[in-house]
Amino acid sequence: GGDAPVPTPIFAHGLIYIHGSHGRYQPIFAIRPEARGDITLDKESTTNESIVWSIKRGAAYMPTNLVYGDYLYNLRMNGNLTCFEARSGEVIYKERIPEAMGITSSGIASNGKLYYSIEQGDVVVVKAGKEFEVISRNPMDDILMASPAISEDMIFFRTQHSLVAVGQA
Repeated sequence: GGDAPVPTPIFAHGLIYIHGSHGRYQPIFAIRPEARGDITLDKESTTNESIVWSIKRGAAYMPTNLVYGDYLYNLRMNGNLTCFEARSGEVIYKERIPEAMGITSSGIASNGKLYYSIEQGDVVVVKAGKEFEVISRNPMDDILMASPAISEDMIFFRTQHSLVAVGQA
């Protein structure tokens, strides 16, 4: 679909999720892992024997989608967050994270929360699940382009000039 598939394919709920969004199309595909051969969709179709669900436009360009619980979260560079039911592709919500632009890093999830690094220097925490809710916006006072990471009880954020570890003391 897209001409520059940057995001990493992911596997969850027995499906392979791939997406790419640069150029004419911006698709997301949920593919059965046993798919073989040419699985190209007909021009008007969003599903076939190998593709459980898909969308033709709206995928993130740089960030890898996040599957957490029953949902697939797709955050675009302009701050638009779409939550899909991961198995069916049903859109649960489409919302915009206020004042979020320039999202190049992938999100992470833990303890019912989604963590997104916003390039202009904030970490936005969104409640996981059916209801869109921004829980907090945490200024890091530096450019954030790297995806956060979790290890044991710590979350790590790499800013342009620092490595920040957040956890309980």
